[in-house]
Amino acid sequence: MADTTGSEGMAGAGKPAGSARGAASATDPLNSLARGAGVGLSGKIGGRLIHLVAQVAFARLLGPEGFGLYALGFTLLRIITLLTPLGLPRGAIYFGSRHWRRDESAFVGTVFQAAALTTASGVFAGAVV
Repeated sequence: MADTTGSEGMAGAGKPAGSARGAASATDPLNSLARGAGVGLSGKIGGRLIHLVAQVAFARLLGPEGFGLYALGFTLLRIITLLTPLGLPRGAIYFGSRHWRRDESAFVGTVFQAAALTTASGVFAGAVV
């Protein structure tokens, strides 16, 4: 009659079920991704709650007219913040990825060019407003 337990079955007999798997799952990329997503979601929710509390506080402190001016200024600032990069960070990723491993000087030039153009558009938008 053959031994069906084998030596592998006896080696982990004293350990709780799943302990060997728990060590492997701690470094599992899917668990790491899920943990990072949870942290990001928690931060986003926390930031929105803080923003909500600040908005309520500003509304009570400034009154209707003052809060209206604040809301207009904040909205204008958010719109300008969205428009000033002009898509350059995505362009830097697109064009920089072409030079990433092949030509370091072209990659650095792409990154600096994107940073300079973003800065220039931000300064221009600030001067206009």
